[in-house]
Amino acid sequence: MDTVCRQPEAATVDSGYMTSLPAPYPTLWSAMLQPLSASDSDFAHDVLLASKFQLNLSLHRLIRYQKPRSTYKNYVCYISICEANETAKDVSYNLVYWPGVPGRGEHVRLVLEEAGASYTDTAAAENGVDEVLKHTADTNTGDASNPPPFAPPILIHGDLLIAQVPNILQYLGVRHGLAPKPGDENDGVYHVNQLALTALDGLSNEVHDTHHPIAMGLTYEDQKEESKKRAKDYVETRLPKFLGYFERVLKGEASGEGPWLYGGSLTYADLVLFQCIDGVKFAFPKALTKLQDSNKYNGVFKLYDAVKERPNIKEYLSSERRQKYADGIYRHYPELDSE
Repeated sequence: MDTVCRQPEAATVDSGYMTSLPAPYPTLWSAMLQPLSASDSDFAHDVLLASKFQLNLSLHRLIRYQKPRSTYKNYVCYISICEANETAKDVSYNLVYWPGVPGRGEHVRLVLEEAGASYTDTAAAENGVDEVLKHTADTNTGDASNPPPFAPPILIHGDLLIAQVPNILQYLGVRHGLAPKPGDENDGVYHVNQLALTALDGLSNEVHDTHHPIAMGLTYEDQKEESKKRAKDYVETRLPKFLGYFERVLKGEASGEGPWLYGGSLTYADLVLFQCIDGVKFAFPKALTKLQDSNKYNGVFKLYDAVKERPNIKEYLSSERRQKYADGIYRHYPELDSE
């Protein structure tokens, strides 16, 4: 939801004009505003209020005191939900992903778990595969509001249906305090997205390509020799390059205090990097141990440990909800792992 009215200093308003929305929306507070002249239109007044308190008029409407504007300096910002199904986001999330492997859906799960959000997961459902196929079928053309998704993970939240890992993470991150708000002073939401995309590129997508370097439709055995060449280059060249990049990020001023990548606080980019490192650790245990022992990437591994010890994440990792690695993005083939 967009930012709502900020509580002003010394606001004095009849409590009968106060209201609140269902969780997770905050209580709405009275707004101090100098009265406009009688010649100003209601629309202009509402636009000024909306601008002052960062309200989105496309989603909400403002209702003022039912008294002449010229006699009042205090107005109440009252946000009403015009269409409950369109604006109320207090419903549980539904994650649609393949059962049996953590895969790309794991990035979404970690954000939901860290946030303590209520969600369902098709990976734990008996008809999980059917749910994925229903949404990705060639016959699915979406609906009036949502285009069809190409592939999982898919996030359903109320009437909203979105796909693509970075897209889902940004949506959840902003809602749950794991990313800066759009329009903040430094436009940090884009920096966090940049960091997450880089981790997904180099520590997830490229890892997948080590065991499927030629074609998705071929088995590993069909491209085993090519996989050996690709994996050798990855662990010797690409993996150190990406670890080095994130080490530089952590040493940079924009990282802030503490072990985190951006702004001195945990963001979804940290959770993405954690999951990527964890997956690489499974796929290439010898190679990653050697890189860790070099002490060139201490910041990266400090971040990994810090995420693992966060209470919600720690509980999740020890639960049955955390799936084991199998034949997904991260696969362990001893012949591909080199020190």
